[in-house]
Amino acid sequence: MIEFLHVKDLALIKDAILELKPEPGLIVFTGETGAGKTALLSALKLLIGERGDSTMVRSGCQDAQVEAIAWIDDSCEHIVSRKLSADGRSRCKLDGQLASVGELASLLGSSIDLYGQHEHQSLLKAASHRKVLDSFGDTDLKDSLAYYKDSYIAFQNAKQALEVLKSEADDLQDKRERAEFLIHEIGAVSPQEGEYENLEKQLPLMQNGATIADCAQRALNSLNAEDGARDKLAEAVQATAQLAAIDATVLPIAQQLTDIEALVQEIAISIRDYAKDKEFNAEDLQETFERLHALDGLRKRFGPGINDVFTRFQDAQQVLERSDNYEQILESHSQLVIAAKNDLCQAASELSKIRKLTAKRLSAELSEALQELAMAGASIKISLSELEFEDWSANGSESIEFLYSPAANIEARALSKIASGGELSRVMLALKSLSHDKQATHDEQLAHDEQLAHDGKATHDKQATHDEQLAHDEQATCGVQSQLGDSMTLVFDEIDAGIGGATAVAVANRLAQLAKSHQVLVVTHLPQIAIRSSDHWLVSKNIVNGETFTQISRLGEDERIDEIARMLSGNVDKLSREHACKLLSEFK
Repeated sequence: MIEFLHVKDLALIKDAILELKPEPGLIVFTGETGAGKTALLSALKLLIGERGDSTMVRSGCQDAQVEAIAWIDDSCEHIVSRKLSADGRSRCKLDGQLASVGELASLLGSSIDLYGQHEHQSLLKAASHRKVLDSFGDTDLKDSLAYYKDSYIAFQNAKQALEVLKSEADDLQDKRERAEFLIHEIGAVSPQEGEYENLEKQLPLMQNGATIADCAQRALNSLNAEDGARDKLAEAVQATAQLAAIDATVLPIAQQLTDIEALVQEIAISIRDYAKDKEFNAEDLQETFERLHALDGLRKRFGPGINDVFTRFQDAQQVLERSDNYEQILESHSQLVIAAKNDLCQAASELSKIRKLTAKRLSAELSEALQELAMAGASIKISLSELEFEDWSANGSESIEFLYSPAANIEARALSKIASGGELSRVMLALKSLSHDKQATHDEQLAHDEQLAHDGKATHDKQATHDEQLAHDEQATCGVQSQLGDSMTLVFDEIDAGIGGATAVAVANRLAQLAKSHQVLVVTHLPQIAIRSSDHWLVSKNIVNGETFTQISRLGEDERIDEIARMLSGNVDKLSREHACKLLSEFK
């Protein structure tokens, strides 16, 4: 909902500030034709992300600016602004940060709806008619639509998988030949897991076999030769043993020497075994060189790593397996597509059946509502036309369009082609009113059932029925709001075109009813609508020192009486003021 609106240098508006209550209520804007009400609507359109151009900038000014404070979902305040330069540039800000027009439209476009002048009206787009119809459906329509969408996705996935499989047929033989060649080449070498890495470790040892043998032998000689380390240790062990026999304090030393002698003996054995294990000959070295060369050849051809060689070998095997079973796989996928299509057709048939029943009910309710809005004899027909299967979408198997007939003897035609701006606004008003009536009925039923439960008169079955109805009504109401913009602020322009008298009263009553749950802004020339407002603004054209500009001001009680009097008779005199006072007193 809009709490604050500042418009500067836009068209005829020099500088206007509107402080509104961000709550449900009927806000009217009145004034003579040409006073500048269109500029006010243009400002709102800029806020919801519609296109703007340099011609909207007030003559002689560098730029036009629109600022607003808006509440989204009654819980989140946002400060938005839009600036248009005379050179055609546009700049948007959202909560003090630069933003795109798309971000502005995403935020406010879904919470503020403008109806009138064939602009920003979802009813002009046939694509939106399906959403409107579905939003008025019961739970069974919602469930049927969800099942259809699941079936549609399943069919598309199955169809795509089959098409991919068929596309493989053309190059399957080439893939098979490449796979056979790869398997032959890799199979001829027959690499083993870990073999390449082990040979890489062994090769440096084999290349230095002579050095390894020499070093090992010298180490053994140093330990085992006559008068070598082991002989010297044996002498030391014998000497300390004799010493320990005389002086017991030497026993630990003697024991340490004994341990060292045993350790040296183990080391000698280990060196001997190591040298035996590293006995390489020229033939072993040559075989290792050749094997590594063969494995490295595979790595370079099918790598980059040796593990990639194994991966490509496995992939090639899968290609051969897929090639061998291609016809069987193709047949299996074809059957899946047939089954998915049958499921989709069945889901489409059920959805279409429920939609037709919903369309019949909504058409009747809308046509009845239009009779109260200066559209006697007018009716709405909702056309459902079956599409060719190739044209089905995730939303259904038929095209849905609202058709309008202005009189009983006139053939119903597309809304966008036959309805005037005022008629379109009233159709939308009727839809919104039906949505409100549904919510009101739900609220009354809820209050009634809660009272029964409180009095102890409600049975378990009654409560269960109530809960089911509550869930249904909430879903239906939320659906209507989401498809008609999910908006808490509604702006109607030219909703009173071509009506008057009792019909104008009926339109006013509808707007007042809608204003109980929405912030409703109406540009009107009808006193019957203006007197029902909770906030009345006058749009007037002023000329000061040769400068023409639009002024927008909130009317006080006496000023409002004068404006209603003017709207009633064109003049403000005693009689018209008395009439205005009488009308206003009826709705205080």
